[in-house]
Amino acid sequence: MAQLELGLGKWAFQTGRYDEAEKWFRHSYETYPEAGAAPEAGYWAGVSAYKATNKPEHLKETGKILQQSHPQSEWARKASVWL
Repeated sequence: MAQLELGLGKWAFQTGRYDEAEKWFRHSYETYPEAGAAPEAGYWAGVSAYKATNKPEHLKETGKILQQSHPQSEWARKASVWL
């Protein structure tokens, strides 16, 4: 389910529906935190929130969360530039 929700979030993101994308990504991340897709979903949830609002604090918060929850993931490394 985590992977399916990640895919639905990507589809919404690619079609410019950032609020919907964030909901899919965040649900996937929060519901399945141990899934392999979780760090990527968390990353994209932050990017989607930023795209929807243009508020960079979403990116910074995402970086912090990923550093705490999945510090060894490539998604935490990618988000580290936002800290």
